[in-house]
Amino acid sequence: METIYKPSQKANKWAKYIDSLYMARPEFPFKDDFTSAIFRHADNQKWFGLIMNIPYNKLVDGKDGDVFVLNVKANPMVILGMIDQSHFFRAYHMNKVHWITILLDGHEPEDKVKLLIDMSYNLTKK
Repeated sequence: METIYKPSQKANKWAKYIDSLYMARPEFPFKDDFTSAIFRHADNQKWFGLIMNIPYNKLVDGKDGDVFVLNVKANPMVILGMIDQSHFFRAYHMNKVHWITILLDGHEPEDKVKLLIDMSYNLTKK
């Protein structure tokens, strides 16, 4: 598998998926932060995805270490139905009504992650 996002193989899988489907390579817009990558539309420059490495306890109390997550925009009703505190969480560091955080631990349900990425892309396009 080609590496387009170096900090994490689990995150690289989704970065590669996004790039192959939407021709959106990860961008690192934050000074001195090479683990937080955004994915944006080429035409309107709107973000539709954000990969970050965050403290695990920001999602689950009492969890140690860091985890990679993917934030995507979604329909608020979809978000409410997906929050499970296992793989899908209220958005970390984004609007909690319109964004959802996906834990990228290698056990995330691929079909649901793909659905959410596609939804985010479509909700943010021109």
